[in-house]
Amino acid sequence: MPLRDRRNLGVATPGIGRHTLRALLNRLPAGVVIFNSDACLFCNEEATDIFRRLGFFPARSTTLADILQDLFDVQEDIDASHLYFKRVVGPASTHVDVEFSVIDAGDEDLVFLILHDVSELLEHRETVVQLEGLQMVGELAAGIAHEIRNPLASIRGFTQLIRDARDVSSVQTHTGVMLEELDRMNDLVEELLQLARPRSQQFEEADLVGILDSVVFLLNSQAILNNCSVVFSHRNEMPRVPIMCQSNKLKQAFINVIKNAVEASPNGGVVRVTMECVDDWVVVSIEDEGPGIPEEYRTLTGRKFFSTKEHGTGLGLMISHNIVQQHRGTLTIHTDMQRGALVQISLPIYGSSA
Repeated sequence: MPLRDRRNLGVATPGIGRHTLRALLNRLPAGVVIFNSDACLFCNEEATDIFRRLGFFPARSTTLADILQDLFDVQEDIDASHLYFKRVVGPASTHVDVEFSVIDAGDEDLVFLILHDVSELLEHRETVVQLEGLQMVGELAAGIAHEIRNPLASIRGFTQLIRDARDVSSVQTHTGVMLEELDRMNDLVEELLQLARPRSQQFEEADLVGILDSVVFLLNSQAILNNCSVVFSHRNEMPRVPIMCQSNKLKQAFINVIKNAVEASPNGGVVRVTMECVDDWVVVSIEDEGPGIPEEYRTLTGRKFFSTKEHGTGLGLMISHNIVQQHRGTLTIHTDMQRGALVQISLPIYGSSA
């Protein structure tokens, strides 16, 4: 007689007959095995199939200890209520998740074993991990292209300005900035080479006013080519705002945001960059006079590969958001179809309680 056909389930269930209960348990997608202290009382069809896939064929007199010893290689007294095991039978591996539950049946305790064959789930998970790995490679490539394109655009802009320059001093200024941008590209390549040997990132004290001055100066060449301008002012007239940061990364965050504002600006438009200290925070606002972001797209801003620009990757704003978060700051976007977009970046002032 098959193990699952034993007459006594050993479970008193008011209102439900044993045959009905047996039918219900056999319809479950999980394996169910019920033991008392002497033997196995019930084994549903799914559990029998799982045992067969494991190459294990328990007899009717099989006890819980027998199964535990044969399948799990453990001793009789088990403290854990949950086990996971893998068994190789032939060319395939079977992965089973097992849960224990003890139920007071009145005159004796019954042990319920719930078996889940998770082999297929793990195979799917491996496939997903592989696909995610490929997706990460694609995202990394897109991110590299985006990060390199910004310095290239700046270098191109300054090259055009040098071509039209009439005095040596302006040429020297422009070539100095071009060298800085080439250094930034070199830093990016160096970071990629260090991926296999990740190192801790060092934060140092820096002046946010100086960082923004250099970013605005850098992007004014592109603004001129776009027939617009970038104006920077800070309302508190503080000569210096100390913050703890990675200057190159924070500079990249501001470049991405201000560059978006420049590209969105109309002919003759002005991108206003203002800075204000509020309590222990410094708030940098970047406001443009562009068309703003349509309402149906506002919830998508900051997502990878979403951009309202024809050839945009959508990575710039996402990268900026991540950098600001790494600096314990926030980045928020306010947009109006009539008044353009306003991006606010808040950062803790060094030495404050923020």
